[in-house]
Amino acid sequence: VVIFLFYTVMIYRLGANPTAMISSRSNDPYLSRFIENYNTLKNDWYYFNSNEEVIEKATDAMLSSNDNDVYSEYISAKDSETYFDDLESDFVGLGIRYIIINDYPMVVDIYEGSPAQKSGMKIGDYLIKIDDTSLKGLKQDDIKKKIVGKEGTIRTVEFSNTKQNKIAKITIKALDGSVNYRVIDGIGYIHILDFSRTMPINVEKALKEFQKNNVKKVILDLRDNPGGYLDALERLADLFLPSNQIVLSAKDKSGTINSYKTTDNKVYNFNYVLLTNKGTASAAEGFVACLNENLKVPIYGQTTFGKGIMQSFFKYNDDAYLKYTSAEWLTPKGNMINKIGIKPTYELKNNIIVNLDNERKTVSQDIKNNTVNNNLGYYQKALNALSYHVDRTDGYYSTTTNKAIVLFKNDFNLSSEKDLSKKVQAEIIRQITIKANSSRNDDVLNKVMDILK
Repeated sequence: VVIFLFYTVMIYRLGANPTAMISSRSNDPYLSRFIENYNTLKNDWYYFNSNEEVIEKATDAMLSSNDNDVYSEYISAKDSETYFDDLESDFVGLGIRYIIINDYPMVVDIYEGSPAQKSGMKIGDYLIKIDDTSLKGLKQDDIKKKIVGKEGTIRTVEFSNTKQNKIAKITIKALDGSVNYRVIDGIGYIHILDFSRTMPINVEKALKEFQKNNVKKVILDLRDNPGGYLDALERLADLFLPSNQIVLSAKDKSGTINSYKTTDNKVYNFNYVLLTNKGTASAAEGFVACLNENLKVPIYGQTTFGKGIMQSFFKYNDDAYLKYTSAEWLTPKGNMINKIGIKPTYELKNNIIVNLDNERKTVSQDIKNNTVNNNLGYYQKALNALSYHVDRTDGYYSTTTNKAIVLFKNDFNLSSEKDLSKKVQAEIIRQITIKANSSRNDDVLNKVMDILK
């Protein structure tokens, strides 16, 4: 596929006759058919727009022809910079993560030591304005442009907790959101958020600080970690294992197995435990398996996502990329995890508040009394979790559901809102987000802390 695409794109760029150049050099009838189709459509198709669009969509069609692979994709030149920026956690900005709720960005996470944290911004706050620009109705990319920028730039940010608005002048700075760490009651806690290239450096900083503070036990939290770069996994494993230990192995299409091994003898020795959930994926799963199988580090939480395949990148001259699955990876003991995941040593369930936050709904339309609505089931469960009793969670707007909604609206100054309006839905989501990010609602972490004590 890669060779085929390379020649197809190169021929298009050179402006030559594809059929004449390729069919004469290939005995592949399907390749010849593709080129014939391309020429015919280019010359005679009434709706033909551009060479680039046809090649992009043809590539997309090839990559989607196998239902087993949802990870391979064509990344256009205009999208490639953003794509690879998103794989990294370092940026210059306020230091927040947000979702758009009811036309405004709502803060769902604030990085430790960030400008946003120092300004007094809290999880659940809405961003109203940045400088003189209202953020209402803006798209994700447009909001991002306002939040990030050149280090040292001062932004005037207006934010609201729904009761009052605050205005703060915030100096944006370089941040790395790959790792959060702290000491909790004498126990080291490292939350590894992704596998960016800078992540291993930040984990090592945390481990060195723990050594200085005479910490003996360390929790490595890989929950909701989507993975990232393989080389970040290799460098991270070097901090925990002596040299020549298998980190993971990769099996390619021909069945050839290549093992990736540690290369450094510098090891940070602590009593480790691992935390996982269904959002622990890819390289994060590789790291969990590596420590569990090599060092018998126990795993607490839920079974991981189960992404046990690796992707490679083919770069075109115009900075577009072809990302395609090139191998299946195996644990150090040769176990497959793709579509299976890694089971915890000890299964621990989340608080219902955390589960609701993980399945957070988007606000779409007003929901009226005495109706049935697919999204209402979520809000019924959320109201129960927030101690507003409802009698059912099947999406029917019952009398008891209405009473719970009325009580909720009264408590949050929304009594003028009709039924379950978009504004009321947004406030329910906001309250779930705030409570889910309170450490006292992290049942898994709290239970593990009790075990380690």
